[in-house]
Amino acid sequence: MISVVTPTHNRVATLPRLYGSLVRQTAKDFEWVVVDDGSTDGTQDLLRGLARQDSHWIRVKRLPSNLGVSVARNVGARVAKGDWLLFIDSDDEPHPSALEIAIHYASLAAPDTGVMIFQILKLPGEKRIGYLPNEVGWETRCVPREDIVLKRGFVEDVFWMARKDVFKKGFRFPPWLNGFPRLSWGQLAKRWRVVAVNQVIGYAHYDDPGIDHLSHQLWRKRPESQAIAYSLHIRANREIWRAHPSEYARIARSTAVLFLRVCRVRKAFHWYCISILQRVRSFAAGDSRQHQ
Repeated sequence: MISVVTPTHNRVATLPRLYGSLVRQTAKDFEWVVVDDGSTDGTQDLLRGLARQDSHWIRVKRLPSNLGVSVARNVGARVAKGDWLLFIDSDDEPHPSALEIAIHYASLAAPDTGVMIFQILKLPGEKRIGYLPNEVGWETRCVPREDIVLKRGFVEDVFWMARKDVFKKGFRFPPWLNGFPRLSWGQLAKRWRVVAVNQVIGYAHYDDPGIDHLSHQLWRKRPESQAIAYSLHIRANREIWRAHPSEYARIARSTAVLFLRVCRVRKAFHWYCISILQRVRSFAAGDSRQHQ
């Protein structure tokens, strides 16, 4: 069975669209776990009504206050009963065959595959987004950890599905992390295989701010959390950053700026020095390539 896990906050206007798309699924062996992250706009009343109407496949958990998308996803993963957890935000819309496709690829997954990502269309405009959306000729592809660490954006613009075992064996989204998903994805990719599937299974509605957008806004107001996340991300993947000194210099400088904003001068100086060192390495590597 698959569990669809949806964190939500003040989305009374968009949840009926997601509910309707789940009702129309061709696959029926799934549950919908909705975690209401302290909504105040009538979302809870809507969810109570849906759960009473379809109690055999809808379960609702309510958090006492707005604790953030990371906490909501952790709660959803803990209570979900499925072997695989498909995370879909409350303003997204899966195609009618989305769960059937997800179940098919889950049945083919190798034992060390922990995460699968699927293509989606961004609305308005139906622009295809996700991991390598414009390439053709591939059906499934293992995503190198290097791509997850270095490529900004693709981990945000996908529907993704994780084994329940990923969470049973200790993975958690950092509760303080309300943005920068590459930190969590990098942790996942260190232990599990991540597989991309060249199948479009839904729409991402960008006509209003979604939960990720709202979380990023909150995160930007907390520069110290950003700085800590950046520094952890660098340290956990240092061998990859060293192989790409120009990218290393860029993220080290961003980390320094964030620490400086919260008056952590020693930390800021440390990361500025690393940024300068990596910039020198980048120029030296460029010169050596030219001589070759």
